This record gives sequence, structure tokens and C-alpha cells, in this order.
Amino acid sequence: MIRTDKVQHFAICAIAAMCMMILMRIICTLPAVAFVSAAMSSIALGVGKEYGDHCNPYSNWDWYDLLADTIGALVGSAIGLVLWA
Repeated sequence: MIRTDKVQHFAICAIAAMCMMILMRIICTLPAVAFVSAAMSSIALGVGKEYGDHCNPYSNWDWYDLLADTIGALVGSAIGLVLWA
């Protein structure tokens, strides 16, 4: 069973990636550049969140959260790319 925090990580990173794709479309960049930029910025958001958890004495780094972030970033970027067309 997938815990709800993993679903939240997935959803937030997917939304962030789709927003970045919209921004890249406004800038009128190439689709491949937009996809990579959106995915990497969303993954960086997840890494930053996990680093914050690592620094918090009441929490810890969770690789599965980062996996959910990465999958969400890739899915969100792909959806944004499809909507681009």
C-alpha cells in the first residue's frame, strides 16, 4: 500500500513540473529543453524538501519520498509536453 505522503510528494512535483512547462512555453523554448528544465527543477524541489527533513531532528531523509518526487516530476513534465502540442 502506498502511504499518503508519497502521493503528496508525487502530486506536488507533478504540479510543479507542469507549471514549469507552462513557463517554458511562455518563454518559447524548445520542447526538449522545456521537458528537462521542468523535470530537473521539480526534482530539485524534492531534494530540497528532503534536505530540510534531514536537517530536522524530528524527521529524516527518505529515499522513497525522493523516488515519488522524481516520478511525479517526470509524469508532470510529460503531461505538460503533451498539452504543449
